[in-house]
Amino acid sequence: MPGVDPVDGRVMSDEPQSDAPVSAGDSERAAGFRARAMLLCCLVVFTTIAGELVGSWWGMSERIALLAGACSGVLLGVFCSGPMVAAPAMASDAKRRAIIARITRLAKHDRDTTFDELLEFEHDAALGPLAEALHGALTSAHADRLEAAALRREMAHKVDKESRRRTARLTHEAERDELTGLLNRRGFERALGSMIERAIEGGTEVTLLAIDMDRFKQLNDTCGHDAGDEALRLAGELIGAHTRATDIGARVGGDELFVVFDHVSMEAALSIGERLIDHFTNHPTGRTMEGWPGMSIGVAGLRADRARDAEDLRRLADEALYQSKRDGRGRITRARAA
Repeated sequence: MPGVDPVDGRVMSDEPQSDAPVSAGDSERAAGFRARAMLLCCLVVFTTIAGELVGSWWGMSERIALLAGACSGVLLGVFCSGPMVAAPAMASDAKRRAIIARITRLAKHDRDTTFDELLEFEHDAALGPLAEALHGALTSAHADRLEAAALRREMAHKVDKESRRRTARLTHEAERDELTGLLNRRGFERALGSMIERAIEGGTEVTLLAIDMDRFKQLNDTCGHDAGDEALRLAGELIGAHTRATDIGARVGGDELFVVFDHVSMEAALSIGERLIDHFTNHPTGRTMEGWPGMSIGVAGLRADRARDAEDLRRLADEALYQSKRDGRGRITRARAA
């Protein structure tokens, strides 16, 4: 018949048990239970014999003396079974419930925490090994979770970094003119707007050069569009050589070019414009092509010409450029003279 283990309440079966390893705590707990049970049995037997002897000494019949001894033994067994057998089993069960409650409470916290309170059972013969094993398992689980979280953060950072890099590259490509390497219309309008906003806020100067090639259509008609592309590439190289990382060079369409200088005075901008005209007009490439174009420039300053915004600054520079065209081309003109 199956029975119930009085120590931990488990159902005991008559079926053969497997050869599963038994912990030291379980062995010690079973050995302690057997020792207490044997001691209780000895006390019951001893009390029964002593009661029978005392009954006989008082003159009781043998049957009455035996009954009296048996009753004494049973009463003593019932009285001592609580503190000797039931109490240790209940105490062990209470400790088990306490450690389960601690584990449950700790497991609910999704954060880095310590499990040292589990080691309060460290010196308990039955539950000490269990507490230490649980401490190690939970600590390892938390370490694995923290490592996984760190890997997720690192992966997210790499993905975000790569995404930003690709976005920046695509944005750069979308805002660049393939022929000259300068900004296209979209990139120019965005960059100029940002520069003007900073200059207005900081009270600094921005000078804009509006550039147009003289007789560019004639070059295309005479020498072909490849010659026109070569002239545009050369203009892009010259603009790149005369600008800094904080400046702007752009081709917004056809032979319409712009250069924007940050923190550059009107006098310095005029000097740069004159060099651009000279280097482009007299470039050795032009000697091999019939009808090599010249270059006309108009220049305007944000503060020097009291421009209100980016659109107003472009209008002033364009008007100065048209004045250069009217005055015979191949020159640079300030907006004030327009």
